[in-house]
Formats: sequence, structure tokens, C-alpha cells
Amino acid sequence: MAGIDLSDGLLERYKRASVPTVWSALDELHGYHQSFMQGVSSQTPGETLAARARTLRFIPPRPDIFDETPAGEDAPEARAMARCGPGDALVCDVAGSRYSSSGGEMKLLQLKMNGAEGIVTDGAIRDLVGVRKLGFKIFAAGGTVAAGKAPFMFSYEENVVIQCGGITVRPGDLIVGNDDGVVCVPSQWAEEVIDWVEEHDYFEDVIRDMVLRDNVRPTTYYNAAMFEKLKAEREGGRK
Repeated sequence: MAGIDLSDGLLERYKRASVPTVWSALDELHGYHQSFMQGVSSQTPGETLAARARTLRFIPPRPDIFDETPAGEDAPEARAMARCGPGDALVCDVAGSRYSSSGGEMKLLQLKMNGAEGIVTDGAIRDLVGVRKLGFKIFAAGGTVAAGKAPFMFSYEENVVIQCGGITVRPGDLIVGNDDGVVCVPSQWAEEVIDWVEEHDYFEDVIRDMVLRDNVRPTTYYNAAMFEKLKAEREGGRK
């Protein structure tokens, strides 16, 4: 199934969602549990990212291929960042190369100028202190002082299906992340997933209040029977 365009309104709903619950929704609705990026964490604590993926793939250095790859404004990284605007995030496949830079302050300035939401990479960010000052969200394996030269990776192609943090990302997929981690939602499932998440988060809020009110163990109310009861009550209230 082809991906779909994600509306700004849908992205706003994800900004209010629990990221672990998004993972649970994908598992519950589609049996898809390999949606969580491993080794990728927030470098801008307290920030939530919900954005469309614009993809960029890096590969290990090889002189002949490096020489064939466009440079300057036509370089894959430049084209990928040019695709990024409001509601978009640059998502980089660096094959988990922990100290390979996906970009530094000057290069990533383009994302700020375009109004992009942020960058997600399973590699590193150079000039991390400076990049944080650019004001967008950063999710990465960490920082590095090394530039993107051998023996590290270089950008090779953009707007293609990639992996990031051990999961598959297609251009246009929904990326949601916060201090808990980063999850990728296939775009065609995004609306169904957020409906499930919002309902589940509502149920958990109600159950939390009941547990605290009655001073009982969480399992007294946090169980399948209570979820079904609350679901029936909520659906009845909509009629």
C-alpha cells in the first residue's frame, strides 16, 4: 500500500501523544513491533517531535563511488534538506555508525532556514552544542567532533526507503519522538493509530484517578475488563 500525505492537524495530535502508547498501538492493531529506533535518543530533552520523514542514506567510503556522487547544492544531503519544510524532519540512515556525522552546525543551518521540525539519525551530530541553538529537535546516537570523511560515512542518496536505528522508514512516514525514544508510523496507518492512542491514553487517565482515589493496587482497575467497561461507556456516550 502506498503512503499517504499527513496533515498538519494529524501531526499536532501526535505531539500530544504518549510515544510508548504509539508503539503499543502499532503492535496491537497490526502486530508491528519493530517500529522503535534503537540507539537513537533525544539530544534536546523535553522536546516532542511529530513530523513527516524526509530520508537520506549514507554509505561507507569508496573512492570511485564518492567521486561519482554529486557535490555542492546537488549533493544528496543538500537535496534532502531542501525537501524539508514545516512539519518535516530529516531522517538519516548512517547504518548505526556511532561517531559518523550526519551534519554540523553550518550544514544543518539549512533545516532551520526551511522551518523544518528536526533531524533524526542513528549516527552522530557534529557541533552538537551549536546545533542545539538552531532551535529544532535533535534525535541521534550522540555527538562527535569528526567530520564526514573516511573512515566515516558519506551521504549517497535521498528520498528512498532507509533504515534508521534498526527499523524501516519510508519517505512520508510519520516520525514521533520524545525523551522516551523514537517510533516510526507507516503513513497509511497514522490516523487509525492516533485514534487508538488517544482512546487508550484517556482510559489510562481515568484508571489512574480511580487508583489514587480508592488507594488500591493499580491492577485492581488496570486490567482488560476495566478497559472494556470504559470503552463501552465511552461509545455509549457518543450515541
